[in-house]
Amino acid sequence: GIGTSSPLTTLWLQDSAAQKATFANSDYASGSAGSTFDISMGATTGDTYTSLRALTTGRNSWGNLVLQQGGGKVGIGTASPEVTAHVSNAVAAGSDNLALRLQNPTNASDARVGIGFHVNAVTGTGWDGAYIQSANSGSDSGDLRFGSVTNNTLTERMRLDASGNVGIGCSPDTLVHLAAASGEAVLRLENT
Repeated sequence: GIGTSSPLTTLWLQDSAAQKATFANSDYASGSAGSTFDISMGATTGDTYTSLRALTTGRNSWGNLVLQQGGGKVGIGTASPEVTAHVSNAVAAGSDNLALRLQNPTNASDARVGIGFHVNAVTGTGWDGAYIQSANSGSDSGDLRFGSVTNNTLTERMRLDASGNVGIGCSPDTLVHLAAASGEAVLRLENT
């Protein structure tokens, strides 16, 4: 126990000042070189949060925080994750349940945030796949956009706007709006 004579675990740190544990690599020099990893509390008393921070350049820059780099699974809200990242958030039936929130704090028209689906082993600017993205429509509401990715270039394919209109190949101005970049916009309905 550090700061207490009654530790509850093998290593227990308790202090009236800022509660923080820092790990530094061997070339650490304050303000100029090396990396650190901090575990800290948000306040010295009461119910608060816990922070994990990775810092580089002698604590002058944010670093990368990597979990389970060798494999395995990460669970939030569950001790038995079934996939690489498993978020569990139990709420009553009929209640909204946003188990994950992505945010772009830029308060401007066309500010965007989304998720990409990377389907090849290429890193950097050559990745291919698809994306789902929300964009600020300029009136404190958001559009939901779906698209493809080729060589790191995002191309919107479909949009659901804040009014509930759906556009395929366009920004919709009716309930369902189809547009083709070339040729005719054809809607095909088939009974198989």
